[in-house]
Amino acid sequence: MSQERLAALGVLSIECQVLRELDFTQLIDDFGQLKCLIGWNLLHETCVLSSVIK
Repeated sequence: MSQERLAALGVLSIECQVLRELDFTQLIDDFGQLKCLIGWNLLHETCVLSSVIK
């Protein structure tokens, strides 16, 4: 087996271990909260801008 293939296999093994240890439920919850905050901030800025323009 070539050195490149062995190195790639090592990387895949590490990535596999990281994915096994990852808590997807927490990751999805965190992403949803962040997306909600970003959406709320954009909505709030739109409301503030529209009231300033009026």
